Amino acid sequence: MIIAIWIAVAILIVAVVLLLGAQVELLEQLRQLRRVFGLEDGSKPIALPEWSGRMAHEAGFPRQLVSEQAALVLFVSNTCATCHTLAEGMRGGRLPDNLWLVIVNVRDTGEDFQSRYALYGDRIVTEGGQEIMKNLGISLTPIAVILTRGEIQRAQTIPSLHQLDIALEVLDNEKLKGVNA
Repeated sequence: MIIAIWIAVAILIVAVVLLLGAQVELLEQLRQLRRVFGLEDGSKPIALPEWSGRMAHEAGFPRQLVSEQAALVLFVSNTCATCHTLAEGMRGGRLPDNLWLVIVNVRDTGEDFQSRYALYGDRIVTEGGQEIMKNLGISLTPIAVILTRGEIQRAQTIPSLHQLDIALEVLDNEKLKGVNA
């Protein structure tokens, strides 16, 4: 009887080891697929050659951004699944100090999107005509445009909350460097 139990335990141990090995192999294959198809969680720069260094209000951004030492303006659309995920992550909370949010209306109204995710504050802009995006020559969301003292510096994609946090952290570090310089 004891021998039968030991044999059963040994078989279970072998099965667990084999299953763990199979899981590790599947995770490695998934990592390779994500790399091959470009699905990794990383932001990509967006070229704004005509706008780099120009004042943001010339492109239609709110004039209040001139007084911001550094700001990240996040464009989200009410038809973009990733934008809904980002908004869900910001639901009901106060936006970080350096973050402005532009809700681009593609259908319905930006107010619907805003109320759905309880996004409120004076740094949220609803854009029905997509004028800022048209002026910048961009047509995808979610993206972030980084400004320094009202000047457009650069733009990048924001594929996840993790990348938004990284972009805000980089902005904070740049802001500190500017103060200490």
